[in-house]
Formats: sequence, structure tokens, C-alpha cells
Amino acid sequence: MNNLNLNIVNDSILNIDHFIHASVFIPIFYDKNGVAQFIFQERAAHIRQGREVCFPGGMIDEQDKNSKEAAIRETIEELGVSPEQITVTGKLGKYVASMAVLIEAYIGTIDISDVNELNYNRDEVAKVFSIPVDLLAGMKPEKYTVISRVHPTYRDENNNIVVLFPAKSLGLPERYWKSWGGRKHEVILYNTDHGKIWGLTAKLVSHYFKKCYI
Repeated sequence: MNNLNLNIVNDSILNIDHFIHASVFIPIFYDKNGVAQFIFQERAAHIRQGREVCFPGGMIDEQDKNSKEAAIRETIEELGVSPEQITVTGKLGKYVASMAVLIEAYIGTIDISDVNELNYNRDEVAKVFSIPVDLLAGMKPEKYTVISRVHPTYRDENNNIVVLFPAKSLGLPERYWKSWGGRKHEVILYNTDHGKIWGLTAKLVSHYFKKCYI
């Protein structure tokens, strides 16, 4: 006899185990004049997404008790600050990226008065810089569009076709034999004197202004 429970109420994401889980900290400090400044870092050239501007953050590891602890750990490792210098004041929210990545973003302050005080990790970070929050808030970001598609096949480095999903031999409709979909995604970009802030980092900045900037 089957025992069926048809009264489940569950708002969780069913495929959450297939997501990459990451955590980011949006750090702000107050300079000697009391001006609030974002801290940004440029990733080292030899690591993934090298030379791109970002906030400290990364994958949530098994050693992390939660996403907040992961954000603090990554900030300590990348910016070279002590735990006592970090104050997490809130959580901006969860951002679901198009490539099945779930990012939990925290905001807070770091107890410094100048980015030159940071003994950042040269293995991961090429440089650090700051931008006044008010200055970035007054900038109008550039907006672009990209399209993401599902590809059942691809060409490898030797130009050989690799079949990942044999839709044709499985007898599925012809529209799935080649790439399908084509959802549009907005890309925003802040063009600053320190470089281009775009992608996830720009999105987090934009959401920060929508939720936290008064």
C-alpha cells in the first residue's frame, strides 16, 4: 500500500544541491574625513576571472558554519585584516546567477582609514582601491544585454564535436538537437577611473543602492 503525503508545503529551491554556493562581503570604511568608501579589489591575473574587479568572497567551504562565516573568512584571507576589524552590519540578500550560482551577500565595515593600510594577499589580489559611496551612487551605469543558450554539443580544443545530450538519438523533438533557448540577461557596468566594475559586482552595487542607500 502506498502512503502518499499530498499536503506538503515547501518553498525551498528543489535543485539547490546543484548550485554552486558562494558568499560575498561588501566592505565599507570611513576615511579620515568621515567619507564612506567602498573597498574593491582586482583579482590576480593568474586566477579564475583574473584582472576583474570584485568584492572579497568565494565558495562556502565545509569548514564554514554558515555563509556569513564564509564571507568573513574570505575577507580576512584576501584583504589581510583581522576578525576584530570586520563588523557585519546586515545581509543584502541572495543573488541567483544565471550559471546556477547562489551568492549570499553581506554588508558591513572594516576598521581602517585608508586602503593603503591593507596587507592584502598578493597571491589572489592584484591591487585594492576605494571609491566613495556617494560618488558611485551618482554614476549612471551603462546597460547591455547578453543571451544565454543551452548547448547539447560543443567543439573541444581539437575541433571535435562532443555530444553531451544526444537529443536526436533519444528521439526528442528536432528543436533540441542543436542549441536552444536564448534568454536575455541585463549586464550593467560602472566605468570608473580605477577600471570597469561589471557583472555580479556591479549588480551587487546596484542592489546596495536600491536597498541601503539613503
